[in-house]
Amino acid sequence: MVKENIIGENIKKYSTKQGLSQENFAKKAGVKYTTLTKIESGVIKNPLFW
Repeated sequence: MVKENIIGENIKKYSTKQGLSQENFAKKAGVKYTTLTKIESGVIKNPLFW
């Protein structure tokens, strides 16, 4: 079974481990909050190829 949203899952794990909210993590990453939530939920499948 292939996981399709590995990037989103890793972002979520990392931000949680760092104790950051989605909004704070998005600011630190330099992306919009809505973009981050779309990556985490899998709406944006591969953010590396925008």
